Amino acid sequence: MLEAISIDAARIQCPLDYLSAAIARDWSAKLGDAWGMRRAKGENACRTAIVDVPGAVQGVWFTDASHNGRTSKVSAVALAPDAVDPDRMIFALHGRVGSLAPDMVGLNPMLEEARETAARDFLTFEQGEGRINASFDKVRPGETYCYEGLRANFVGPRINAVVLLAVEPTAGAPLMRVEARGDAMRCIDLPEPWAFSGAATVFYR
Repeated sequence: MLEAISIDAARIQCPLDYLSAAIARDWSAKLGDAWGMRRAKGENACRTAIVDVPGAVQGVWFTDASHNGRTSKVSAVALAPDAVDPDRMIFALHGRVGSLAPDMVGLNPMLEEARETAARDFLTFEQGEGRINASFDKVRPGETYCYEGLRANFVGPRINAVVLLAVEPTAGAPLMRVEARGDAMRCIDLPEPWAFSGAATVFYR
């Protein structure tokens, strides 16, 4: 039954691909964000925002009370490239990583409410190479990755912290650990091998 209702990714087609090359090019140039401020970049302008990548960290992850003592219900986060600019990655954490505290937000401490809002927002960063700012579709189990230069949403304040991320190599359902570390501004400031302090939030899929 599941096979009958599941989506065959090989058959997904962008509607613009059915148009002539000239018309498709004109319409592709109009794709962007909902406010008309950013235009889609890259060859595949008609892409999907969130796609789970088997064997990688990209996609949707869940947490609940059995995996995270800070919550009493099932909640989700998403890790994916921006649908408009695929070189910009998005941590859609929305307050579900307890170690990401408001005092890590680069705003005046007097702006307490704004700092709390930013800490619950989604984070973005520019894609890097290796294990620093790795694209989510390249994150593999058994390695610890570090993310720096984070910003709340696309134009919000900087996050004065790095984020560590790792997927445990297990035979069963994969587990992902995420922790914000306010003791470093850059990944190279953390001693190798990168390790979690014990404040990580655990997610599953």
